[in-house]
Amino acid sequence: MKHLSIVLLAALMLAACGKTAEEGVEETRILPEEVLFTSDELYPEGVDFSPEQDMFFVTSLRQGTIGTVDWDGNYTTFIDDDELKSNIGLRIDHENGLLLVCSSDPGVSVKTDPETQRKYAKLGIYDLATGERKHLVDLGGLNDPPSFANDIAIAAPGEYYVTNSFSPYIYKVTSDGEAEVFFHDAQYSAEGFGFNGIAAHSDGYLLVNHSTTGKLYKLPMDAPDALEEVRMEETFPGADGLVVMDNNNLVLIQNSTNEAHWLVTPDGWNTASVLETDKSVFTFPTTGTAVGDEVFILNAKLNEVFDPETENTSNFLIQRLSFSIGEEPAGTAAK
Repeated sequence: MKHLSIVLLAALMLAACGKTAEEGVEETRILPEEVLFTSDELYPEGVDFSPEQDMFFVTSLRQGTIGTVDWDGNYTTFIDDDELKSNIGLRIDHENGLLLVCSSDPGVSVKTDPETQRKYAKLGIYDLATGERKHLVDLGGLNDPPSFANDIAIAAPGEYYVTNSFSPYIYKVTSDGEAEVFFHDAQYSAEGFGFNGIAAHSDGYLLVNHSTTGKLYKLPMDAPDALEEVRMEETFPGADGLVVMDNNNLVLIQNSTNEAHWLVTPDGWNTASVLETDKSVFTFPTTGTAVGDEVFILNAKLNEVFDPETENTSNFLIQRLSFSIGEEPAGTAAK
């Protein structure tokens, strides 16, 4: 994908579909390839798109804030909660108008505390319109440390699942702030990151990846003991966020290779294969979000945060992938 130095303002213009809007045909926005935004050492990790506000919401590993990014690349702090540390995964419960954020303390935030490092793991639940905090749910207290609340799947309005990447736990949380351990199995422990990206499928199961092994798993929501590996010819060490587009297509972001993979299944995620792969412009893509049929991934550059020899920077990128779910992959005939 061509690297643009600025946001494509021209791409934000509305292009008519055959007729003008005055003639009764709805106009269609041409989405930019890149949204470049700047905020002092923000290091965002999570992203989601809100059609209601027509903007992206992003977290911050370094500053512990939640902000918005519009299509022009303007960043604005939306929530600055003193009780949050490093903010990681973020998802929007659109039906309930709630903003969900995982907050942890890996030791790189301006709000880090030696007493909470590798122990603090919470899910913040906020009003999407006002930023008012509804609940701050303690997840780390449900198990022995270490803990790192990482990513969120919304199975239904008000029903959420959260991964712990430092210990092999998956939690179930309600919009009322009630939380419990949904899954735990010591065989999925990892020296580094374990369970990471998680997404809910409409057929009643979760898809979750494991960063260290690079494997993808299928976990029924009505049978948490029935975790099964999705059989594929390859693995994805450094697997990070997942974006489910429809029943048979998802995008897996691999931060270790700076890639996003379009995966497809013929049999309800018992098996899967890679149809197409796209590279991120900057280093360390973390996760993504759907905007219509398009997928945008966050270029987070988190390698800079954890490497003391690397100079910290303040420019980040939300990047549109070169493929759209539902299209034929490159090299195949169009439908």
